[in-house]
Amino acid sequence: MNRSLLRTLISKVKTMQGKRSLCSLQNPDREVVGVLSFSIFILNVIIWAFAIAFFRMSQTIRDALLWDRMIYLSGSIVPPMVFFFSHTLAYKRLPSKFLTIPLIIISAYFIVILYTTRLWVGNIILNNEGNSVVLGPVYIWWGIFLACVYNAGIWILVKKLIHSKSLERLQIQYVLIAALFPMVVGIIPNVIMPFFGNYRNIFIGPLVNIAMAIVISYAIIKHRLLDIHFLIARSVAYVLFTILACSFYAGGMFAISTFLFVQPADISYITFSTILAIIISFSFQSVLKFIEKITERIFYKNYYHIDEFLYAVSRVMATKLELSELMSGILSVIDKFLHVTCAMIIIQTKGHDDVIESSCSLEKHAMPTSEEIDLLKKRNQLLVYEDMDASTEKEIMSEYHMGLFMPIRTNQESLGCLLLGEKSSGDMYFSQDIKVLQIMLPELAVALENSQSYETIKTFNKTLKAEVDNATSDLRNANEHLKQLDSLKDEFISIASHELRTPLTTLKGFLELELKDPGKLSYDSRNHLERAYTSSQRMIALVNDMLDVSKIESDRITLAPVQFNLVELVQSVISEEEAHAKEKLADVHVVGDKTFRVTADPSRIHQILLNLINNALKFIPEKGTVIVTCSEKDSRIEVAISDNGPGIPKEGFPRLFTKFGKLGTSYSSMSETQGTGLGLYICKKLVELQNGKIFVTSEVGKGSTFTFTLPKVLPEVKKSGTLG
Repeated sequence: MNRSLLRTLISKVKTMQGKRSLCSLQNPDREVVGVLSFSIFILNVIIWAFAIAFFRMSQTIRDALLWDRMIYLSGSIVPPMVFFFSHTLAYKRLPSKFLTIPLIIISAYFIVILYTTRLWVGNIILNNEGNSVVLGPVYIWWGIFLACVYNAGIWILVKKLIHSKSLERLQIQYVLIAALFPMVVGIIPNVIMPFFGNYRNIFIGPLVNIAMAIVISYAIIKHRLLDIHFLIARSVAYVLFTILACSFYAGGMFAISTFLFVQPADISYITFSTILAIIISFSFQSVLKFIEKITERIFYKNYYHIDEFLYAVSRVMATKLELSELMSGILSVIDKFLHVTCAMIIIQTKGHDDVIESSCSLEKHAMPTSEEIDLLKKRNQLLVYEDMDASTEKEIMSEYHMGLFMPIRTNQESLGCLLLGEKSSGDMYFSQDIKVLQIMLPELAVALENSQSYETIKTFNKTLKAEVDNATSDLRNANEHLKQLDSLKDEFISIASHELRTPLTTLKGFLELELKDPGKLSYDSRNHLERAYTSSQRMIALVNDMLDVSKIESDRITLAPVQFNLVELVQSVISEEEAHAKEKLADVHVVGDKTFRVTADPSRIHQILLNLINNALKFIPEKGTVIVTCSEKDSRIEVAISDNGPGIPKEGFPRLFTKFGKLGTSYSSMSETQGTGLGLYICKKLVELQNGKIFVTSEVGKGSTFTFTLPKVLPEVKKSGTLG
């Protein structure tokens, strides 16, 4: 797979979410419940106010009883609506069924008692100053119940107010103030005083609730408490419907009673019938849906809502990315709404087997061959069996009991087809079925194409992962092999160095004995022996360096830190190099406090100093200068070896402290005694083992300074072996 194809596939997957949904749908629960509960609250306040007015104007006990019951009915609905509104506003969701169901049952129980017994409204007293009521024992329990429900809504708002911030806090404050106002002002004239027979001030209840509605409406408009556009649209629709229904039904009843039966119209009867008609009209849609569901289960009734079908399809496309899951989900939706005997999606792929997903058993339900599908696709249109003329294509559909064939294609290419069997009810495919499938098909094609791209990328990722794993495994094995070889190399160098050091030391000793008695040797013999002695020294130094490197890299070195005088150690090393310094007439001296003491391994510091001072003497000119400076800087010991040699170019710095890191510059070529290329590498490792650092500063033509630092008190060193 080339890079351009991979980029194309990735870009397709990135845009899947923007193309896969048929429509953008939001969960409307919070807005719907909030708006509906607030609308019902306002409607009940209006009914409550009218009921109070008609009650006060009633001239008969029958009319007064009717309107008094209406007062308590509408008043009973207000607290639950406040509770629902508060809960939805605070928790952004509906109350649980464990709260909703008992609330509805208890409210319904009180309403039944209100309209069927005298336990609530006991007796009506008519008088010119205003009618009044003798209340029964249920009234107290009704008041307690409503107080609990109303206070529960307020408690929810208080808890939410404590934990809310900014705009949400301001919204809760408005609603809480609005809810507290009726409880404080309206409870006495509307709940307590009627219990004692005083009905004169019951009009205050609707007024304070209207004030509550005004405050909440202000919060809605000013502080975006609810979707105001949705609220206005629904409220206007419900108000207009209510006005039209009331006018039409009340006017009709009045006309029938007056002109048809030639009887005076009973205002109470007309009012009650009008309210009942409104309740029936509002509940008609829900009852109709319930009955439709029952009839669909019994008779496979094929009516369904197109928006529900498209929403279900959109949900599948938005949540399923795997090709098989997407196809299975779409077929499940089709089977649920259309009730087909079999549904099948066939995706044709070049060079591969067709991808088939079916809602029926492929073993029991035969499917057309690729050639037959190609023949059906040539028509390049939706085929409905009942609408087709006699043809080969119709014979194919009849043979496989297909009721509908739909090619699936995008603007660029054909992807496959959708096959639907006959309906379970035996009905034909109606225009609604064809319309909804035609709406779904383009989006389904895009979703299938995206899923195919996703499957291709997923397969590519699996292949790439397998190749990376194999390559990683090969590299891991090669690395292990190299580690083994490196271990064998270190072991060989260690053994070889030990074996070589003994004979070389013996050879050096005998040569040194011969050179101590110059009288026995001729000039040529002495010259030859001196060269042999120098070569043996060089060879022993090489063997020692290689042995040190082997010990360091195999972690078999032990440090023995003690406290010692650093300046005295430097002077001791300078004394060892005195002969070398006299050869070049060099000035080598130390700068530092003679009482300067450090804690480190003196043998390793001696080795580091010897190597660095020796290197400096190699490359300085005659009558050159080497200065060793000992100091304390930032709680660390710093030792700097400076010379006035030729200097080192900056491009050579990275190679200085590497194994066999000789430079192809004058720094190494100027040396009369060739080194091993291991000295600076060993210095670096020994300094780092003592938690120090080593670095170099240099300027070509002016000299170099090698500096190493050590902590003032050396940390404890883990002993893993011995060296020497």
